[in-house]
Amino acid sequence: LLSWITKEGLLDKNPDGYVFGAFPNDVRETMLRQVVKTMMTDNGYLDILKSIKTEFQLQSILEVTGMAFQFNISENDMMNAVIDIYSKWIFFEGERPLPMQENPQPFLRQLFSHMSHLFEKRNYRRDSSEQSVHIFLCNRIMSIFLQLCSKGDLLDLETWEFLLKLLIGLTDHTLRSDTGLFNLGYGMVKILFETWMCSLTYDDEMWALLKCYTKKWIEYDPLIDQWAAVMKGLTQRLVQILYGKLEGTKKMLVNWQCMNGKYFPNQRVGNAITELELPEDFIQYFWYMMLHAIGNINDIQDPSIYFRAMRGFECVTDLISFVGQSINFRMVKQFHLRINYPSHSDHLLEWFGPWYFEAIHRKKKSNKYNDGRSVAFRGLCRIVCRRGGLPLSDVYLAHFFAALKYGFDEDDLLIHSAILLNTTTLFTSSLKGGNILIPAFVSTIKKIFINHFKNVTPTLRSNCITILQSLLHLPLHLVQKDDYLNDQFIVDIKEICLLSLKMETNDKNLEQTLWLTNAFLLEFVEKDGQLSKPFVDFFFFVMSQVGDSGPSTYAIRVQSVLYQVLRSLTPIYSKLNEHNANWGINIVKFLSVNFQQQRTLLKVNEDVNLHLLLNILRTLLHYLQVGYASILVENDVMKNIVNCIDSAMKIGVVAGTMDRKDVIIISKYAFEILTQLMTSVGNFPSTNEYAHNMTHTFETIEKADMNHIRFFMLNQKQLITIIEQENEEFGPGVSILIRDVSGKHLWDSRLLYDPPSEPTVQFSTFKEFTGADRSNLIGHTMSHVNNDTLLKFDFNESNVVNADDSFSSKMTEMEELLSVSNSTHMDVYNNISMAIDRPKHVDRHDSELKFQLGRMFLNNLALSHHTNLKNLVRLRANRELLEDLRVLDRISERRTLDVPILYVRDGEDHEQELLSLNPPSPKRRYKAFLNALGWRIDVDKPHVGYVNPTLDVDKQKYYFATFDCEMIFHDVLDHLDSISSKKSIVSLIHSSTTLVVWSEHSRSYWPKAIDSEQTKLIVVISPDHLSGLLRIQLHVLDEDVSPSDLGPLQSEMCLSHAILPHLLRETILNAHYYFNLTKNPRGPYGRRFSQIQQIYKKHAPESTNLIKFNTGIFRPTEPFDTSPLSK
Repeated sequence: LLSWITKEGLLDKNPDGYVFGAFPNDVRETMLRQVVKTMMTDNGYLDILKSIKTEFQLQSILEVTGMAFQFNISENDMMNAVIDIYSKWIFFEGERPLPMQENPQPFLRQLFSHMSHLFEKRNYRRDSSEQSVHIFLCNRIMSIFLQLCSKGDLLDLETWEFLLKLLIGLTDHTLRSDTGLFNLGYGMVKILFETWMCSLTYDDEMWALLKCYTKKWIEYDPLIDQWAAVMKGLTQRLVQILYGKLEGTKKMLVNWQCMNGKYFPNQRVGNAITELELPEDFIQYFWYMMLHAIGNINDIQDPSIYFRAMRGFECVTDLISFVGQSINFRMVKQFHLRINYPSHSDHLLEWFGPWYFEAIHRKKKSNKYNDGRSVAFRGLCRIVCRRGGLPLSDVYLAHFFAALKYGFDEDDLLIHSAILLNTTTLFTSSLKGGNILIPAFVSTIKKIFINHFKNVTPTLRSNCITILQSLLHLPLHLVQKDDYLNDQFIVDIKEICLLSLKMETNDKNLEQTLWLTNAFLLEFVEKDGQLSKPFVDFFFFVMSQVGDSGPSTYAIRVQSVLYQVLRSLTPIYSKLNEHNANWGINIVKFLSVNFQQQRTLLKVNEDVNLHLLLNILRTLLHYLQVGYASILVENDVMKNIVNCIDSAMKIGVVAGTMDRKDVIIISKYAFEILTQLMTSVGNFPSTNEYAHNMTHTFETIEKADMNHIRFFMLNQKQLITIIEQENEEFGPGVSILIRDVSGKHLWDSRLLYDPPSEPTVQFSTFKEFTGADRSNLIGHTMSHVNNDTLLKFDFNESNVVNADDSFSSKMTEMEELLSVSNSTHMDVYNNISMAIDRPKHVDRHDSELKFQLGRMFLNNLALSHHTNLKNLVRLRANRELLEDLRVLDRISERRTLDVPILYVRDGEDHEQELLSLNPPSPKRRYKAFLNALGWRIDVDKPHVGYVNPTLDVDKQKYYFATFDCEMIFHDVLDHLDSISSKKSIVSLIHSSTTLVVWSEHSRSYWPKAIDSEQTKLIVVISPDHLSGLLRIQLHVLDEDVSPSDLGPLQSEMCLSHAILPHLLRETILNAHYYFNLTKNPRGPYGRRFSQIQQIYKKHAPESTNLIKFNTGIFRPTEPFDTSPLSK
């Protein structure tokens, strides 16, 4: 037996035998060679095997063969031969000598003892060929021990204990003695642990023995690394036993460390993966015993070993803490499995907290243990800041807060980094009293940004911005605030944002900072407009970096996000314009010039892309809408705007490598901007009012007589309907309906007669004139007292909400006003009639020529001039034309987005649960959130703005619109009252680009709960019941797209109700443009234009001339079917 083992007292030498021990080495070597040489031949082996009939004979042979392992490595041929013989005798009962077959266990123990001698120290140079041979031979012995793990029935209990003690001795010898085989340490620890697992031993004495030696090995890398590997494999198996097949592994899988081919040439020994099937009860027992086998980690004195041990311990706590986080989506859906809830934080801290808290406070005179302590901070933060389980108790909250304060008080960047990298969700985790940490977090982040900005990783800087996003709005909602939160907090946030904007070199971090700046300005500028000045200067600086000579120093992605930020700030335009001279004018100048510069760079900069150019154009249009009064009066600015739009429409000239489809999209969008500029700028109402400037009136034909109406097409682009209005109270007039790509507008015209003026000079001869005078004409016509329109859209101005007020803050007032005035306003629209009734002034309209003022109107505008007949075409009036006009009116002139909103209760994980019929009522905060998104409308009732419902019309929607888009938010709960209604909402969910989720779940929403290939963005909103704020989580399901591309919402933002609706709508719209524009480049204008062209082809005459045109205006039209049109 190896002398080290006996010296350690693990095993005793066999007192019998060793007859040849006193013989000289040359004699023993000769004996060994003769025996081995004979046994290596088939006949000789069988002869010797037959001759061994007594235990004494076998003992003699074994004494001779056992000497092989004590010779120098140069005798490796004999060692290999003996290993071959021993391997046969161990694993094949039929190959054993007769005494060993009858009583194998003592002889097996003796064979194990002999083989242990091979690990004795030999005299050779390090890294010599002899060392390689020695390692190879040791590997053969180690392989035999490993094979015994899968053949445990060969050994009885005593032999198992003998083998385990032997392996403890060999491992101890390898690690602690000067054998030159220290590199075998990783393999020996592997074999010891794997054999121990396979032994299934519950023996307390054996475990005490193992623990005694692991404490001796605690300062050695192999023990700690392999212990960590075993603990990871055990924990993965344990969590599946405890939580089911969604977690962990079906078998015990150990990924051993440092099993390289140089020191472990044997394939079995060098295999880095061990897969075992062990009884479940033993797994639980073994996990607990193994966790404590190395004692208290904080007793480790070597800093490097301490760090590695703490990392292994953290891996264990992570695997248990984050149960239910990494989900196998296929298994959940296939087997309808429940997603597990993780253990409560109190329980985890009860199990693992003592070591973590002890490590955190393990600070003596030096910082040599800070590597390990940083891991302890990290592990503790990950336990507390995860989602799921019951709230943390006050006792552990106090310990945790004190630990973080203790870490921040240290002047150690490593500790600070460990905390900041793992607390991004701290302020969104509903931790009671978490606000007391705000000063410590903000001051630490500020210190890092000032003193260590370039020395820390981009990941750390990103996490700092994320933390600021999560706590930015929190002080506004605290009942009691200290001096810091009242005075210094906003100053510090402002300073950190500016530092990051000016010093950040990582593009993603800079984009993230821009979105933080956006939220900061939206929340605080209303109270203090001076805060915006340095940020405005930075915005202008970035835009000034774009030049004709070369690309900007800022990446295209950063520039694109900046334009989105500027667009998101339009709700506070007036405040920004007040505190930043000519804000709107300068923005529009930069935008229009930037576009032309980026267009010029297309040939030299391949990074210039569709999204950048579109963001410039979209932002330009938004600023024209909100600031037109001061912007468009500037002649130079107007020239820049027109040049910008013109260059966009002609972008194909300098497209460079840009995709042809992208060129078409930009040029078409430029046409939309030009149309919007001419149509809606200055005319479109603010979003707080009725968000439309189009008419929803339709030509209603109630009589067979169509003589009072004519349909025309101008330039194949504008549809013009002219209707004689003979039944007006103050005289006849003309109503003009104009349809084009921008929508449908209704104009009223009336011929006004003024009293005759007295001539200043009269000749006497005129006094004798007795012809007709004007008295009769004057008696039949008179000016309208207030010049009101014919159709009299009489809206009460007191119902208009101040456009400067935020939408959400006025929503309650708006809803109250709507409840009173909505029915009145709807009645006005219902009562607008395009029908041709019998005229009131029969005496003036009793001829057959019914189209008199209309004819005059066309002529006054020179539309009916004979030189214009190629441009103005009269359409054939029939029922089919009216049907086609109805189709055109259903095509919105704006982008229409249908957005489903899913309500998730605690415990709902699967689609069947989320979309179950007749769910219970949601919480009041959810309804308040819906009311802040838009106006409640019933689609089956007349509504201004919403022309193309996509779902069943008997449900309530939430409607919001701007000049270029309208959003309809569908509350999924409203559609779960019947199977047919459920089918329609499920169809919408699966076809929508964006899904909004309101989650009352105690853990994070599972993005694959409702799986859809069309869904690209999931916005999860979780209410914080302590602060009243709303936590945001973004799931971007396209790997090529970053959340920053879609902003302004970003994950872990915690927002107030005041700004969330605006930011949510902006994010949804950005996602729509990002994902859908290339799929349908025509846009709403393109779809309307196609329908107009179809109408022209179907209803325009094949040819026309002066005679046809004029006779068509004068002569009566033929009657046609006037039954109700399709809805």
